[in-house]
Amino acid sequence: MKADMKTKMKRNTFIVTLVLIVIVLLLGLALPRILYPARTITVFPQIGGGNISHVIIIVEENEGFASVIGNTSQAPYQNQLASQFALAANYFAVGHPSLPNYIAMTSGSTLGFTSDCEPTACNTTGTNIVDLFRTHGISWKEYAESMPTPCNLTETSYYAPRHNPFVYYTNIVDNTTYCDQHVVPMNVTTGAGFLNDLNNNSLPQFSFITPNVCDDGHNNITYCGGTSQINNADKWLANLMPKIIHSPEFNSSVVFIVYDEGGSLNNVASIVVSPFVKMGYSSSTQYTHYSLLATVENIFNLGNLARNDSTAAPMNDLFLTVYSSSATSTKS
Repeated sequence: MKADMKTKMKRNTFIVTLVLIVIVLLLGLALPRILYPARTITVFPQIGGGNISHVIIIVEENEGFASVIGNTSQAPYQNQLASQFALAANYFAVGHPSLPNYIAMTSGSTLGFTSDCEPTACNTTGTNIVDLFRTHGISWKEYAESMPTPCNLTETSYYAPRHNPFVYYTNIVDNTTYCDQHVVPMNVTTGAGFLNDLNNNSLPQFSFITPNVCDDGHNNITYCGGTSQINNADKWLANLMPKIIHSPEFNSSVVFIVYDEGGSLNNVASIVVSPFVKMGYSSSTQYTHYSLLATVENIFNLGNLARNDSTAAPMNDLFLTVYSSSATSTKS
């Protein structure tokens, strides 16, 4: 009897010890996750050169780098994004005034544009990024805030066609149906346009967003109100960007916030917001609008337009993955 009791006690002690060891091991594995929870990023199917399915470009206006980055009183939200995500700190526009920069971003050249001429007075037959989109089956839209109707070529108090490069390309505007489907009003206040597409799983692979003249950071305009145009742009971004960041689409997206031109040196802010960038990273590598175009071409494996985009350095060091294009170039 005593022998049986001792045997049972030993067995029970062994079981209790074993259970305690298992609990300690489980706690050891779980504790780091409790104290330091992992940041999960959903990996989506590859598009062309990588896992990014959506590229969104937002172009603000006429502020030099130092007017935005470091200016936490007037641009607190943009500085928050720059510190949290990635910043191209040595990024340059390609000239003055605005329009040549928009043409450069979308064609790899200024194509002879030297002024802010209206699209009703000047246009181009030159190839552009939309030619590459068509060739490779990439969906796209231009979302222009306060544009009264799709594919509108006429300036209003709030809409500036010179900030909408796609209405300058004849191979887009000459096809009225195509242009109306792809160059559309943004309508941020009503939820139509961009936000509608974002929230209904119909966001195109490439989105180009043009804020209106009150929200684009340009020089002070009396009827816009606010303390400054930089602050107006910052508030507008602070309203829009959380909607993008907290959407399901963000896990497969990259957002470029860039200024078209600014200051005598044309060094402008370029903030890259995405789960695919190096968090808190600031790049000293010199980039230009042609680099932005080259980066988009690489992400979607488009080849290039055989202009400055073919030789520009893509913005690879800001990303966790290097994107490269194996497609052939499209001649001018």
